[in-house]
Amino acid sequence: MKWKVARATMIGRTHQMTNTKCQDFICQQPSDDFICVVAADGSGSAMYSLEGAHFVAEETRDILFERGDTLFELNDDEIRHVILQNLDEKLRKMANERGCPVDEFASTLSFFASNGNDFIVGNLGDGLIGYKDSTGAFCTLLNQERGKYANVSYFVTGDNSKGHLRIKRGSFSTSHVYFIMTDGTVECLYNKRTRSYANALSVYCGLLDKYEHMQINNALTTSMYKLFPSRTNDDCALAIIMGKNG
Repeated sequence: MKWKVARATMIGRTHQMTNTKCQDFICQQPSDDFICVVAADGSGSAMYSLEGAHFVAEETRDILFERGDTLFELNDDEIRHVILQNLDEKLRKMANERGCPVDEFASTLSFFASNGNDFIVGNLGDGLIGYKDSTGAFCTLLNQERGKYANVSYFVTGDNSKGHLRIKRGSFSTSHVYFIMTDGTVECLYNKRTRSYANALSVYCGLLDKYEHMQINNALTTSMYKLFPSRTNDDCALAIIMGKNG
């Protein structure tokens, strides 16, 4: 399987004004027979949100990649346990070293993993995961989950994080283009009322068939900074994934 992943992040206007780095982060690890892409969005109210997002994403990536194809032998509860127990132990150690509550590393978590035959996606918080099929239609695999109020999300450091990490499985298709969005990107590319996606996302997905991933990354970043600030003040992150035989 030949994998192609494009990804981009954007610093929101609020953080630009305070010269703060982007709190949204994406990482990936492809091989010939397995790929995992992980996105994390650090809580804006957490002291170490940037470190939390980077650690949550990179640690989850390593956990998934180490499991590889055997990941698909685990049931959903086992996947939740493997990821969240590992994160909890290491985040608490980091918090003890910093002398702060573990909530200061709060972050959401979204991931896509595939062996080329099947996929597993997971979402904890207000990210969104879906795909565009060969007809151009969009399908949402895992939508946002928010707390009692619109601006409240769930985090890996929160109570009952295992109950909020939603898992979904399916057959991988080389004719589909899969995507992961953090909540700032959702505000720009997804209409919650009509449950429809912006035309820009269709254009972004189409780039993977035409250009190399670095060209796409640059085009995505440029487009996000041009279009998104009129729709959100938040940081944004977007990953687009495609796999082809050969």
